[in-house]
Amino acid sequence: MILWSVCILSLLGNCFLLWYLREMLRGFIFMRSHYDKYSLELDQYVSHLEEALQMELLYDEPILKSLMSHSREMLSLTNEHKEGFSLDEKED
Repeated sequence: MILWSVCILSLLGNCFLLWYLREMLRGFIFMRSHYDKYSLELDQYVSHLEEALQMELLYDEPILKSLMSHSREMLSLTNEHKEGFSLDEKED
């Protein structure tokens, strides 16, 4: 009788852990997909800003240069975080 009780508790515990793992993976995949979209939008923004900086009217504008520098830093930071979400293990 005690053996059956332990087996049933073990089965219930394993089912709970599998459900929990599935929920965590679902959240991870959701976050990863939205992070990819965000990264793409930020990359397009940086490209658009680079085009604006090439215009003669805005050439050498200090505020735009600062904005471009900050945008590149944000893109770099985003890419670093994106690598953290990667399921591939890449260690240097």
